[in-house]
Amino acid sequence: MNAGTLKYRPLLRYKSGTPNVYDWMVGAVAGLEKVASLNSLSVKTSLEEQRILDLAPV
Repeated sequence: MNAGTLKYRPLLRYKSGTPNVYDWMVGAVAGLEKVASLNSLSVKTSLEEQRILDLAPV
């Protein structure tokens, strides 16, 4: 893939040299969404593993 085809959008937009509250909140919400997504994936994986162990013959 050509590096020129990647769309780069910086996390923070600097207009006056300092980020504003909106920029910080966008970063915080993005981080919280990632954590929630990883937690959800972790729970799904754990439940699937438990289901497989319950079905395994003893």
